[in-house]
Amino acid sequence: MTRRCTRFPLSRSNHHGYRTLIIFGHLRMPDAFIATSVDHKTARSCPKQRTLMTETGSPQPAGPTGDSTHALAWLDRWVWLLLPLAPFIFASVTWDPWGNNSLLQAILRSLSLPITIIEMIVIFFALMTGLRLASSFRRMPVWVRIVLAILIAIALLTTIFVAQDRAAATVRTYAWAIHLLFGFSLCDLFETRWSQLRPFVWPSVVGGTLLYMLAVIALVLAIPDEQLFNWKGFGLGVTHIRQVAFYSIVGAGASLGLAAITNNRFYYWAAIVAATLLLALSFWSGTRGSLLAVFVAFGTGWILLRPMRNWAAIGALVASYTAGGLLSLAHQPPHPFYGLFRISRSTAVTGADKLATGRLTQWQESARAIWDRPLFGYGESQYGHAVPGWDQFNHPHNIFLQLLIQWGMLGAACFLALTAYLGWHFVKRAQDGSPQAIPAFLAAAGLATMSLYEGSLYHPYPVMMLVVAIAFVFSAKDKSLA
Repeated sequence: MTRRCTRFPLSRSNHHGYRTLIIFGHLRMPDAFIATSVDHKTARSCPKQRTLMTETGSPQPAGPTGDSTHALAWLDRWVWLLLPLAPFIFASVTWDPWGNNSLLQAILRSLSLPITIIEMIVIFFALMTGLRLASSFRRMPVWVRIVLAILIAIALLTTIFVAQDRAAATVRTYAWAIHLLFGFSLCDLFETRWSQLRPFVWPSVVGGTLLYMLAVIALVLAIPDEQLFNWKGFGLGVTHIRQVAFYSIVGAGASLGLAAITNNRFYYWAAIVAATLLLALSFWSGTRGSLLAVFVAFGTGWILLRPMRNWAAIGALVASYTAGGLLSLAHQPPHPFYGLFRISRSTAVTGADKLATGRLTQWQESARAIWDRPLFGYGESQYGHAVPGWDQFNHPHNIFLQLLIQWGMLGAACFLALTAYLGWHFVKRAQDGSPQAIPAFLAAAGLATMSLYEGSLYHPYPVMMLVVAIAFVFSAKDKSLA
C-alpha cells in the first residue's frame, strides 16, 4: 500500500514576520516541520525522503524517518512550549497561599528545579535529534575555546578543593554547566528544527509571563488571611518578592520590543496591554530595580537599533509605565515592601547607601572578602562563607563582585572576556538582522542591567531567558529570520 504525500502551504510573513501569529503565544504551526522539496509557496511531506525546513527556505536532512518523524514534530511543539510556560510551571509547583512552607516546595524554590529540569529536557531533545556538542564546540574561535576550557577548569577545581560547602558549590556549578549546554542546544534547534518557530518565540514568552501574572493574582485572591501571609518571601516561583522582577523584565521588555516593530494596530495595543500588566507587577511588588532595568534596556535599544527609533515605540513605553503604575494601586498588600508608594518613599531618602537599600555597605564588605582570596575566589555559591555578615543573601547583588567571589580574578577575567565577545556579536547581529531580534535584545539588556544591582545572573530563570535571547539572535541566518 502506497502512502500519499500531503501538501501544506507555508506561512508567508509580512515585513516583520507577524501576520500569522497571535501575540500572546498561540502557536498555529504546520503539522510537520518536514518537507521533501521546497519552493516559496508549497512544501511536501513524504515518508520516504524527509528534510527539515530551514528559515531560509532550503531543505535540510532530518534524522528519523517514517512515523517517528511525525512523532518528533509533535515533540517539537511540546518541548518548545516548556520554555514560555516555565514561569507558570514554576508557579504551579510552588503554589502555597496557606503558608504551609513544605520542605519539597522550599527545595523547588531555592534550587529553581523546574527551570533546570526544563533546560535538561531541551538538551536531551537536541541530542536525540542530532546535536553534536563536539562539532558545536569546534565551531567557536580557538581563543574562545581555550578561555572557556580554563573557566570550566576553575569552576570544577574551586568546587572540589576550595569551597567550604561542596554540596552547594556542586549544585550551582552543575546549574552553570546546564545553562551552557542549553545554549548550544537552543542554537542548534533554532537553526534547524525550530526555525519556523522564530516568529512565535517572543509572543510566546510574553504569554508565559502573563500566565505567571495571572497566577500571582489568583494566589493573592486565595490567601485566607493577608495579615498572616509571608509577603516578604511570597513563594510563587521565588524565594523573595523582589525576584518577581525577573518575570516582569522578560515579559515587559519583550512586549515593548514587539510594540516597537509591528505595523499591525491590534498587535501594537496588545503588546502595550501586556507591558502594562507586567510593569504593574513590578510597581505592585515595590521593585524599583526592574522598572529601571526595562527603562535602561529600552533606551539602549533606541540608541543602538534603528527600527526602534519611532514615536510608536516611545508611546508604548510612556503608556505602559503610566498605566502600569496606576493599575498597581488596585491592591495594596499589608507589608512595607510593596506598592508604588513604597517606591516613592525609598527614592526620597537621604544618603546613597539608604537609597541603595544597604548595597553600598554590602559591596564594601564583599570587596574586602575578595581581597583575602583574589586569585581563585571561594567557589560557587559560597557567599555566606565569604562574607559572614551578609549570609542571609546568596550573592552580593552585583555580577562583577559575584564572579570575583566565586572564581577569583582569573575566573572573572575568563567569564568577562567571553561575555564581551558574546555581547559585541549579539549587538552587531541585532543591528544587522531582522527587527524580530529587538524583543530578544530588550529582554537580554534588561536582565544584564539588573545584574548590576540584583541577582539576575545568579538565579536560573533569568539566566535561562538570557540564554534564549542570545541563542535566538545568534542562530539567525539572515534578515528574513522568518
